Amino acid sequence: MFLPTHPRDKHRQRRFWLWLIIFLLASIGVWYFLQDHKKIDYVFVNHKVVKVELADTPHKAYQGLSNRESLCQDCGMLFLFSEKKERSFVMRNMNFPLDIVWINNHKVINISENLPPEGEDYKNTYQSGGVVDSVLELNAGWCQKNKVKVGSIVGY
Repeated sequence: MFLPTHPRDKHRQRRFWLWLIIFLLASIGVWYFLQDHKKIDYVFVNHKVVKVELADTPHKAYQGLSNRESLCQDCGMLFLFSEKKERSFVMRNMNFPLDIVWINNHKVINISENLPPEGEDYKNTYQSGGVVDSVLELNAGWCQKNKVKVGSIVGY
């Protein structure tokens, strides 16, 4: 085994171990961050794949799909809530109609279908009709076309 005899060798060895420890801690931190912040890109509704965007910040949740021109055919927006409770949504500044799927424990508890777009001064408020932990917004008619009903399972 090599034992450093010169003071510079001891300094290099300490620096090596310090950088190794910093590298390992940084690697563990990056791994933990990636594990803790997994993104949901797809959900399954009645075995049909829906590409989703997550409304995972208060700003994104407030904005929703407002001010967009369209949404691809099998796309949607998924709202995940940490607190289970009754929810209400509006069609503020929407440019196309939607189906809203109200979900609790991965099961559809209600569907608000073919909701017409409204402007800034919306008139209608849509209720979940029960406690929910997530909501999925889809193009109007998607639920009927894909036979989504109360009781359907939503996987994510």
